[in-house]
Amino acid sequence: MAAVKKFVCPEVSVPTKINKTFKPNNRNEASVQRNDNKFKNRLQEKTAERKEFSNIFNSIKELASTQYVGMNKKKFKEDKLTKLGAAPVKQQKMPFKMKMGIIKGREKKIKKMQEQAKESGVVLSKDLLEQSKKIKKNNVSKQPNLDVRTKSGVLHINKKRIKS
Repeated sequence: MAAVKKFVCPEVSVPTKINKTFKPNNRNEASVQRNDNKFKNRLQEKTAERKEFSNIFNSIKELASTQYVGMNKKKFKEDKLTKLGAAPVKQQKMPFKMKMGIIKGREKKIKKMQEQAKESGVVLSKDLLEQSKKIKKNNVSKQPNLDVRTKSGVLHINKKRIKS
């Protein structure tokens, strides 16, 4: 009869995500730290260079500011105040009459283009024709006894009064 031999497996620790003490290679960590330090140093150098260039640029700009006249002078003062922490100045809005004039000019231009197209026999696209009309539909009601419309982004619902 053959003799039976008993083997005992040695205990082996397998690295897992849970096992935080496992470190496969200490050299890689050191090189990563060196690269991180190099990156941080380079980043600090670049920020220092940017600050230096911005200081030089600002000093040149201040020297040139003595030559500013009118709107340029006013804009330079506003920029200086905003850098010191003041609220930025809002842009000037267009006067209403000027805006209405621009809109009327566009309408005239579209009408003129339509007339020239009719004379020459060219068929225009529907977009150009609808653009001159600018019909806005506010009534979105599908029920006959409700009056539903929108005004300034607000939905208004009223019961229609039926005349008897």
